[in-house]
Amino acid sequence: MEAAVQTFIDALRDGTLYQNPYPIWDGLREVAPLVYLPVGEGMWLTTRWSSTSELARDPRLSSARGERVLKLLPPENRHHLQPVTDFMSRTILWMDPPRHTRIRKLMGRAFSPERIESMRPRMEALFDQMLDEWIASGEGDIMASLVHPFPALVIADMLGFPQEDWRQFMQWADALIRILVVVGMDVDTARHNASMVEEMLAYIRAAVAERCRNRTNDVLSLLLEMEDGDVLDREEVVNQAALLLFAGHETTRNLIGGSLHLLLSVDGLEGEIPSDPLSLRLAVDELLRLTSPIQVIGRLVTEDFEYQGAHLRKGEYVLLGWAAANRDPLQFPEPNRILLQRRYNPHLAFGAGPHACLGLHLARIEAQIVFDRIWRKLPDLRLVPGGTEWNPNMFVHGPRKLEVAANVAVAVTC
Repeated sequence: MEAAVQTFIDALRDGTLYQNPYPIWDGLREVAPLVYLPVGEGMWLTTRWSSTSELARDPRLSSARGERVLKLLPPENRHHLQPVTDFMSRTILWMDPPRHTRIRKLMGRAFSPERIESMRPRMEALFDQMLDEWIASGEGDIMASLVHPFPALVIADMLGFPQEDWRQFMQWADALIRILVVVGMDVDTARHNASMVEEMLAYIRAAVAERCRNRTNDVLSLLLEMEDGDVLDREEVVNQAALLLFAGHETTRNLIGGSLHLLLSVDGLEGEIPSDPLSLRLAVDELLRLTSPIQVIGRLVTEDFEYQGAHLRKGEYVLLGWAAANRDPLQFPEPNRILLQRRYNPHLAFGAGPHACLGLHLARIEAQIVFDRIWRKLPDLRLVPGGTEWNPNMFVHGPRKLEVAANVAVAVTC
């Protein structure tokens, strides 16, 4: 076995992969563009920018992976979690063309750059209020009551849901991600998490039924409108809205949290977070490249084929390695260096191909707002030693707890 593969397996077992995965991805990248990992039933990992970008667009790799995910679960849990994987299979995240193409097109109008940009003032006002309240509270953990809820409140506002329900939204989202990534949960935990997802779907069904009676100026109402002679039916709207409620904040909170940790960990950082719009956009994209909030995502092989010396068989699993690709020295000069004004930056943090992230404009603007406001109000923000805990998750990377401090009278104390 390659030493880099063994290092990956050891890091997965002892949890160090969750803390700093990038040296491990670097080691695997040196082995081959497609590396076999003997974990569970086995899987392939793309490691380089070219192989990851190409295979993300290859129709022989399918996003319809519900049955594969279900097989990874203990047999005693599959009955309880089958409805959850069935629901996920009805979202664009686990769909292939032509179903994916149709629904994605109908959803796209709600996430156009123009519509998202028009929401910037509301997002800025919301974050300004939240940041002031967090500073006044003296709380040290910046994730729990600021970074985590901000994107959740934004997506709730877009969907027309009451902001006071945000804690419930995050509980539902956390239950769903536990189902998708935690293999060894016991039966009671699996049943509880599944019931939480059912609660979420019931909540959204009620909201969709209300929008059918009374349209408003929100994303739910927009998704119910006809476009080019086609329209989503009620259950399609429910499923996609549930996906948005989950995915609409998961990536962004990890992007912001991971980027804050990175910036505050670097001595002698070349340049601070800029305030002018163009430079701020460049800085956020560099942070996206370096932190890669979605580290890997799965695809199912639908037919036998060979790719750069690797023999892939129908039914095997491929992980598209966004994080490894984003630090490929063949694509990015000085890939592990933070260059906040890097001009050419074709990172894959939002994926590639037909499944590129629908909410990429939203995530970028949210991150721009957060870094601009935090650096203006708390320029001396620093990490509290030993105050960081990472999500124990190979698929998404970010801190679940991030203790910080600042030398401001009403700001954060440790």
